[in-house]
Amino acid sequence: AYKTYKLIGKTSTPAKKGSAISYPLANGRTLQVTLVETTADNRYRVLTTISEANATAYLKKLEVVLGPNEPFFLGGQYIDVKNPDKGGLVLGITIRP
Repeated sequence: AYKTYKLIGKTSTPAKKGSAISYPLANGRTLQVTLVETTADNRYRVLTTISEANATAYLKKLEVVLGPNEPFFLGGQYIDVKNPDKGGLVLGITIRP
């Protein structure tokens, strides 16, 4: 439904099983991604959380299972919480072997 999209960041970080990787978001929150395990069928169990700037949980836990190079998306994060008309963030996460 949006007419305009803008890539505001892209990063790549090696994941270690059980270690959370933190990414600062444009709205002041922090995304944490943890590789929980590699399943028997070579898929990845990934846990994500998003914290407010004061470290309280905003998105407590979202756990997904995905294949290699298969993206998943998190949405619903506004760039400016007080002014949602400024747009929202869509976060795309891909685990690459």
